[in-house]
Amino acid sequence: MNEYYPTNTGLPEGMEYDEQGNIFWYYEDKERHLYFRLEKERICYKYLPLTNPKKILGVNSSPYGKVIGLEFPDDELCRSFYDMKWIKEMRKKSCIKINSGGAYATIFVTSSQYDFVLNYLKIRCPDAKFK
Repeated sequence: MNEYYPTNTGLPEGMEYDEQGNIFWYYEDKERHLYFRLEKERICYKYLPLTNPKKILGVNSSPYGKVIGLEFPDDELCRSFYDMKWIKEMRKKSCIKINSGGAYATIFVTSSQYDFVLNYLKIRCPDAKFK
């Protein structure tokens, strides 16, 4: 159960709770399709195949920056809140960039989810610098 956002609290559109009380959502645009999960101590994300791969001419980038065909890594990438060095707000692009232990990640959200996710990170990452 998530003590900061209990299951009886309404979530922004497109977000749901899983069986463990973690918050998850899917994000898809013309270049990427991702699954995000906010847990108690970390954020996890996974690249998924696009529902319409013709949108980008059959070539996708993996989270490691290598160009591959329509295959994606099976592993999920996680970033600990305790290791978070900085969080950069990018509201115009509907994303939040993070640096956790030297590993960079971009959290993609819709405009209705943006403030919720940013506040969640602020609560969970008190030592992180906000840019």
